[in-house]
Order: sequence, then C-alpha cells, then structure tokens
Amino acid sequence: MWQTLIGNLAVVGLILSVWAHFSAAANSSPHWRERLRLGVFLGLAASASMIMAFSFRPGILVDLRSGLIALAGMEAGLPGLVAALSLSALTRWAIGGEGLAPGIQSLALFAAVGLVVRYITAKRF
Repeated sequence: MWQTLIGNLAVVGLILSVWAHFSAAANSSPHWRERLRLGVFLGLAASASMIMAFSFRPGILVDLRSGLIALAGMEAGLPGLVAALSLSALTRWAIGGEGLAPGIQSLALFAAVGLVVRYITAKRF
C-alpha cells in the first residue's frame, strides 16, 4: 500500500513540475487561460492519481485526488475547477466499481471546499 501511495505522489509531483515549467514559459497569456491551464494540469494529476490508486476492493480507491481538486478550487478558481473536476470525474466514471458514487461525491465536496477557501482567503489577502 505505501509503495503505491509513494509512487502516486511521485507522479503527481512530476505533473506539477511540468506545470511549473509551462507556467513560467507562458507568462504572457491571459489570466483566465492560465487558470484554465492549471485546472487541466490538476485534473490530469488527479486522474493519474486515481489510475495508480491502491484498491481495497474493485472500485474502492485510496489516492491523492482530493487535495488536487481542492487546490484547483483554491488556485485556479471556477474555470480551472470545472476543467479539473470534469477530467477527474470522467476518469472516476471510467474506473467504475462500487465506489463510483461516493468517489464522485467526494470530488464535488473537495471542489466546494476549495472554492470556499478561495472566497475566504480572497478577502483576507
């Protein structure tokens, strides 16, 4: 189990490193496009996390997608969150299994948490 989660973390770190490289190179793009691109990268990272997840039973997954979806809500705002949530929900649907409905519900829950944190911290900073 631990080896799977460590490998999962390595893949997520690799995808976020690629994002950091592309975001530095595309500094002149419009703000909404940058947020959308971040959402796509976080959605891909969440999808990769689900594909490499530790499975208790068919369809019951342990992975790192929740933090990535919350991060999409906090940092990418609504456009990026929609992209990340769409990619990750499609991946979760494709995986299927008995944990499909709770898996998609957890994605929605962490998306809402990310947006709420974005709203709260926007007034503070």
